[in-house]
Amino acid sequence: ASVIKAIQKVTKAFLISIFKNTNINAIYAKRVIINTKNINLAKNYYEKYKKSL
Repeated sequence: ASVIKAIQKVTKAFLISIFKNTNINAIYAKRVIINTKNINLAKNYYEKYKKSL
């Protein structure tokens, strides 16, 4: 049970960070709606960060 909770916690943190970055991308593009371009860009940021570790 504690392993599942740990996985849920990590997944939640990951999704929150992706959506925060997606929101920042949408704001920078002066849009109110989040679209797939913003999500893909946020994923690219995450991949670059992961490679730098």
